[in-house]
Amino acid sequence: MQSQGPRKLAAPNFLNQCASGCRKLFYSALIAIPLLSYPCVSHAFPKSNPAVKFEKAEKAPTIRKSPVRRQSVGCRFEKGVLEYKLRDGTVKKVEDLLERNETVLDLACHERYAFAITSTSLIVVPGRLEKEKSGNVEVILRFTKKDLREMHKKGIQSWAFADDRCYFLSKNGELTEVPVIVKEETIPVYRFPFDFRGSAMVFHRNLLFIAPAISKEKTKVMLVLKLSGTKANIRKIALEQDLKDADFYYSGQKLFFGIDGSDSVEIKIRGTEPSDVRLIAKKRK
Repeated sequence: MQSQGPRKLAAPNFLNQCASGCRKLFYSALIAIPLLSYPCVSHAFPKSNPAVKFEKAEKAPTIRKSPVRRQSVGCRFEKGVLEYKLRDGTVKKVEDLLERNETVLDLACHERYAFAITSTSLIVVPGRLEKEKSGNVEVILRFTKKDLREMHKKGIQSWAFADDRCYFLSKNGELTEVPVIVKEETIPVYRFPFDFRGSAMVFHRNLLFIAPAISKEKTKVMLVLKLSGTKANIRKIALEQDLKDADFYYSGQKLFFGIDGSDSVEIKIRGTEPSDVRLIAKKRK
């Protein structure tokens, strides 16, 4: 499949609104809370999925959860406080992240960042100390918060997180790349001719995987993408098995697509490009 580049769009309202908020945050947060992101939540810190509470009986948006990977870091929300456990055992606690009636839909973290997807926002908390110099003033990054309400209106099918950015897949076929720190006035939005309703997504070893994607010919494929600015290297791999209700999941450090304990394919990566990916059928237990 030929490479397809993204459209460059003016930053959506949620990023523009964030920009001023982030600047205020940078120049007001002078008290450091040492904090700075690989997939996901440790067993000691399970995902938190608080009950949805809306004063006006509004229906909370939904989003497909990111697969959990066993690792030495972890995060959770406990009574409105984000607890972020780092590799060295340090647990950072960050309060006042949620607005009234805002609820957490999914939570994931790695060594650099903790990511929380809420009913209104993307919240990013650094695990390591992040700071910049502004003249003689030292500016500490405590957290960033980006407005996702316009995306929720379109319908977010799935999301994935990379080292320093997140990807949001909408049900209308758009893939939006959101960096942790927005330093430009535009962000890449990719559009693909596939039906993504029911698709799952994960970022693994610098490649983005989406499956199942339904082509115009009604065939199920797995998309493997390597995205870099205005360039998109894309490969589609036929899914031979039905794999009903399949999802991405980790077993140890290996990535699979299917149902754990049933029909699955192991995703083998022997290089840095989509062409280096192979799917190996896993026998039913």
